[in-house]
Amino acid sequence: MTERRWSIDVRYALPLGERFLLVPLVGYGHSGYDLARGAQPPPSTCMATSTQVCLPDVQLSHVTLGLDARFAFTPSLAASLAAAYLPGFGLGRGTGQLASSRTPARRGSPARWP
Repeated sequence: MTERRWSIDVRYALPLGERFLLVPLVGYGHSGYDLARGAQPPPSTCMATSTQVCLPDVQLSHVTLGLDARFAFTPSLAASLAAAYLPGFGLGRGTGQLASSRTPARRGSPARWP
């Protein structure tokens, strides 16, 4: 398996007193996971009785929205808490990737109203 990941962000430090610091951030990134296998069918074509694991390769872009909080106990000792939200978009559509899978077919008859 190969993982490729990169991101870039902009941060701005907001000091709140002598010991506390808030650092909001916004950015953009890309993650890719390649399972390095031979001809793997898309997950939508895998049979339920298949003994082969049907996992797709994934290429995904995302926006990063986050906040870091830092509290200094002493000049050389501090604690940090960080949180980020990464809404994904731009799902890869290459052969064997998650978005290359066909859309599900509609089965059954349409509903009929009396």
